[in-house]
Amino acid sequence: MLRTGRSRFESRSAPWGIGRCAWLQAQGFRVRLPAGAVCILLKGESPRRSPGFGWWKRGDQTWGVNQVGRHFNSWDHPRNKDGFRSIFSGKQWQQWYSFEKQISALSRSCTASNSDRSLTSASARDYDGLKQQCDKAMHELQLLRRQHSETIRRCDHTMKELEYYRGQHRAAMNQLEAAAQESSSLRTKYSDLAVEKQRLEREVQNYSTEVSDLRCQHQQDLIGSENGANDSINQHYINTLRKYDTLKGDYDSLRKSYDDAVNKLDLAKEEVSRYKKQCEELSQERNTAIRERNGLKQQCTSAIRQWDIALRERNEYREALGKVQQQHEEAVKEINQAMAVRMKASKDLKRLTEERNAAMQEYSLIMSERDTVHKEMEKLSDDLTQAFKKNKTLESENKSRQEEKKTLEYQIETLQREIASALHDRDKALKESNDLREKFGEYTAKEESVRDGYKSRLEYNPYNRERDNSREDQTETLKSPRDMYGKSQKERMDNLDQANQEIDRLRKQMEKLQVELQEAIQEAEVSKRRRDWAFSERDKIVLERESIRTLCDRLRKERDRAVSDLAEALRDSDDIKKQRNEASKELKDLNVLYIGSKSDQSSTPPLKILSVPQREDGGGARKGDSYTT
Repeated sequence: MLRTGRSRFESRSAPWGIGRCAWLQAQGFRVRLPAGAVCILLKGESPRRSPGFGWWKRGDQTWGVNQVGRHFNSWDHPRNKDGFRSIFSGKQWQQWYSFEKQISALSRSCTASNSDRSLTSASARDYDGLKQQCDKAMHELQLLRRQHSETIRRCDHTMKELEYYRGQHRAAMNQLEAAAQESSSLRTKYSDLAVEKQRLEREVQNYSTEVSDLRCQHQQDLIGSENGANDSINQHYINTLRKYDTLKGDYDSLRKSYDDAVNKLDLAKEEVSRYKKQCEELSQERNTAIRERNGLKQQCTSAIRQWDIALRERNEYREALGKVQQQHEEAVKEINQAMAVRMKASKDLKRLTEERNAAMQEYSLIMSERDTVHKEMEKLSDDLTQAFKKNKTLESENKSRQEEKKTLEYQIETLQREIASALHDRDKALKESNDLREKFGEYTAKEESVRDGYKSRLEYNPYNRERDNSREDQTETLKSPRDMYGKSQKERMDNLDQANQEIDRLRKQMEKLQVELQEAIQEAEVSKRRRDWAFSERDKIVLERESIRTLCDRLRKERDRAVSDLAEALRDSDDIKKQRNEASKELKDLNVLYIGSKSDQSSTPPLKILSVPQREDGGGARKGDSYTT
């Protein structure tokens, strides 16, 4: 790395000082190189006195030094370009330039590393881990690319070999057909020559029989008439000799043609045997090609079977998805039914609260009547004390009546005790009503929390839909580069035969089906998750419904208990009213007797007894009833 300053340049690597120190020393700078580094001056003896020729690099521009010491662009200036090209050869210049690039990259990386040293150790470790993961992923990607390129190369090589062997097979089949045609033509020629040979042999036999006959006739003629008709016999003999010579020449020519035909037949047989060998070799190659074709057919059939299996699995997953959707719809229906039951329960709860309020109003009326009765009893007790004070003088006469009075007093005490017990029951009922109010408040709070949870669960479905839409968009984006890759593969394989096109098409269909299978599996998983979520929600709703039912039953029981307690309290109040009426009647009778016995004492005014008006329903007095004296 080169560090610049005003008066000193340092070079930590020898190549950076080799080409630069000439210009730097020519400019008057002091150059210090590390141990082992050599500063080479390209031209000149001394950089200060004689011109040195070197080059240096600033950023992306390459500069040089001319004879005078001025620098200019070495690549653009016409005078300096030839100087650089003459110093280094092409390969040396390329090596030097690549080495310069590597050194510049190393310097940049060093500067970057020096600038990044100020970061924390945790971030450095994270960066190292991410870098290792990135390097590992890049290595795996390179391996996959190599495997992909190797498979493509093997496929291309096998396709070329298949095309070559197909061409050889076609040429051999053409040669075999030509040889078969030639052999058939030679066979026809041979059969024709054999027929002609037989015909000529017959003619030769005929001519030989004629010659033998003529010789016999000639000998007979010579024996019979040696001296007569010699001229005619000689002429006839000469003619027959001429015919014989011509026939002999024809026979020789035919013999030569026959020999030639036999030779040609032998050659044809040899060629036929050679062609048979070639045909056998070609048949073997054809059998191998047929085997390869059968193997490819088997692969195609296996791919078709896999495709059918994938289709079946896809249909099964679709059916499962339909079932899951039906279950989801049933769960939604059950949820709606549960909501309807919940609304009905809320209505029943409102009705029960209204009934409870009515019962509380009645209870409050009863308690107010009890208060009035208690006041009346107090007034009656006051009146009784006054009557006892006034009737002290009549004790001697009315001892028997005093005993009755004692019984009445005992009854009054029992009534007071009953009133006290009724007050205790009132307090107890008030406490129970307060407890019911608190429980009803807790139930309303639980109902509000359940409503909020159901709303949150209902809001969960749009999130699932958005997630499904994003997954479908991702699958569509993943499909688009695969379709582009399939199109490029089809353009590359257009020149191949129909069988290869069918194989490629089946492979692409298989890949598409695999992608669809993966998508169907993902959809099935999503549907399973939705089904599980729906089942969990249904179970929660069922539990909530059961809890609501138990709560309603408990409230009904408490209402029935309160109503029964209220009925008992009403009965007790009616009994108390009856006892009060009886006591009032007895007091009236006593008053009448007292008035009859003390009629002579007109100075004593009669007692004022409060008469309680009777109700039509047989009960006691209520709030607002009038009293008469």
